[in-house]
Amino acid sequence: MRRILLIVFTTFVLNAFGQTDPLNSGIAGHSNKSWNVESDTIPQVLVVNPGNTGPTPAFYINAKQVNGTILKTLNPMHIESINVVKHDIEIEETKYNGQIYIQLKPDYRPEIVSLSDIKSKYTSLAKDSSIFMIDNEVISGDYRQYMVDEKYILKIVVQRIVNKEEDQHINVIRLLTRTEENIKKSKEVFLRGTEDLKQDN
Repeated sequence: MRRILLIVFTTFVLNAFGQTDPLNSGIAGHSNKSWNVESDTIPQVLVVNPGNTGPTPAFYINAKQVNGTILKTLNPMHIESINVVKHDIEIEETKYNGQIYIQLKPDYRPEIVSLSDIKSKYTSLAKDSSIFMIDNEVISGDYRQYMVDEKYILKIVVQRIVNKEEDQHINVIRLLTRTEENIKKSKEVFLRGTEDLKQDN
């Protein structure tokens, strides 16, 4: 429930501070036309440009300024309060459209690290190009500046995708967070051939 509230809050804040939805930036082949999901056999093509997200607020956790990317891996169960200040501010020549103050519960201290730090610490791909995913979302941007809470990471899955035809080798590093769904899945144990063993007996 608390996670749902955080998602709703984040969506509200981003809309309130003038952010645009990159998924609505353009639909190839369907621009300015009505689109019938059930009968149209032409796939919908969405061109997403993460660079056009508009102004962003300054984020603070326990009164310390942090990169807003931390929200993707901040455990909502450890949030004590959230305060939104709709007042523009300039910090080190960077303009922010408002401020968001997040106070965590006294017994929790996040381990804020960059995705590059995660890559160096947990994989052997420090010098290799990689793409990060957090749960099911592909992350774009500067991985040296993209911050996450290391304590909220449940599992790190490293996968190498090879496309021989185009001579491409892509490393995908997927971070699974400690959501209820991910924790539940991690506890599930699938035994292949169990039914066959029962029949043999």
